[in-house]
Amino acid sequence: MTNDRRSKPPYQIKIAEERIDILFGEAEKRAKKGDYDLQRRYVRLAKRIGMRYNVKIPPGLKRKYCKYCLTARNPALKEAQ
Repeated sequence: MTNDRRSKPPYQIKIAEERIDILFGEAEKRAKKGDYDLQRRYVRLAKRIGMRYNVKIPPGLKRKYCKYCLTARNPALKEAQ
């Protein structure tokens, strides 16, 4: 028996990947402005979308944020904190 019933349609996976990219972009903008609560929320939402649709977050995006506190790891962004 296949898992076709449980897997999401390809168009939903594509939309999930696009939303993850958008949310990480918005999180980066918020971190530069100093709004860290909103930045953490965007990263948390992106991670939840990835889990729900079984989409891996690209390694480049994954490395930018701490997986425990969801804050930016970029030294230029950390200076503002």
